[in-house]
Amino acid sequence: MKPSIDRVGEGVLLLVELIPFFPTSVVAKTYIAQYIHGFVDTQEHLDWFVGKCIEQFPRFEGLPALRALYCTRYDPADGVTPTVNIPGHSEPDLIAQHQAAVLEENTQRFEEFERQRQEALKAGEDVKAFPLPNVKRLPKPN
Repeated sequence: MKPSIDRVGEGVLLLVELIPFFPTSVVAKTYIAQYIHGFVDTQEHLDWFVGKCIEQFPRFEGLPALRALYCTRYDPADGVTPTVNIPGHSEPDLIAQHQAAVLEENTQRFEEFERQRQEALKAGEDVKAFPLPNVKRLPKPN
């Protein structure tokens, strides 16, 4: 359930208190609350977002940075994608993190296969080849 504008306003007040250079005028806080309300989808998302803002921003970096931080974990409710990158969450960083996770998974699979192979060799059994994914073959031309 989408959080009320009042709950978003409470989050903004917390950000004002804890993030240096965060705008303090009533007009700015109201606008920022409406801006955040536009892209936050649930109360749980809002709570995560406010906590991450406090952890991530040593000072206020503008509205696009707020949206970009939210979009590192959740899709924006209003469908507008971010226009800036947050250090550690830019596209190249996320791709590198994904590739590292894939490499780790493949390494674990290979180590498990090697362990099973060694056990089979000790037992004198036939060893099956490392399992590969099924390949789709193109139909033969007529």
